[in-house]
Amino acid sequence: MLLIGFMIVVVAFVVGIVNSYTTADYFSADKATREAAVAGSTLVDARVSIEGIQAWLPGFKFFGMGLILAGITFLLATILGTLRHLGYRVQTALNREVVFPKPPGEARVPPLFMMMGLMLLMATLVVAIVLSQQAGDYWNHSIAIELNPAAAGSALLAQLGT
Repeated sequence: MLLIGFMIVVVAFVVGIVNSYTTADYFSADKATREAAVAGSTLVDARVSIEGIQAWLPGFKFFGMGLILAGITFLLATILGTLRHLGYRVQTALNREVVFPKPPGEARVPPLFMMMGLMLLMATLVVAIVLSQQAGDYWNHSIAIELNPAAAGSALLAQLGT
C-alpha cells in the first residue's frame, strides 16, 4: 500500500506538471482568441483538458495519500504483531508459561477508521472522475459564442451547476 500510494502521488505530481504546461500554452493566447475559439480547436481542447484534470486530480492525490497512511497503519500493526511473536519466543526460551496480555479494545478502532477512510477516498475519486467528464463537456464550447450568452435555466448553465 505504501508503494502504490507513493506511485499515485508521483503520477499526480507529473500530471500536475504536464497540466501546468498545457495551462501556460492556453493562456499564451490573448483573451479574445481564447474566447472566440470553437469546439474542436486546439485552444478549446486544451481548456477541456485543463478543466478535466483539475476536477479529478485532487481526488487522485488524496487517494494516494490515503494509501500511504493506510500502509503506515498496516506497518504499525505488523510491528506490534512481531513484538508479540518475539515475546512468545522469549517466554518459550525461558521455559515459562506463555502469557499474552489481552489487547485493548481501542486497538480495533484505527483499522476500521482507516478502511472507512479509504472507502470514502475511493468514492470521492469516482465522483471526481464523473465530474471531470461534466467539466470537459461544459468547456467543449466556444466561450464567446455559446457559454457567455447562455440564458438562465439553459442546459449549459445546468451542466456548470453540476
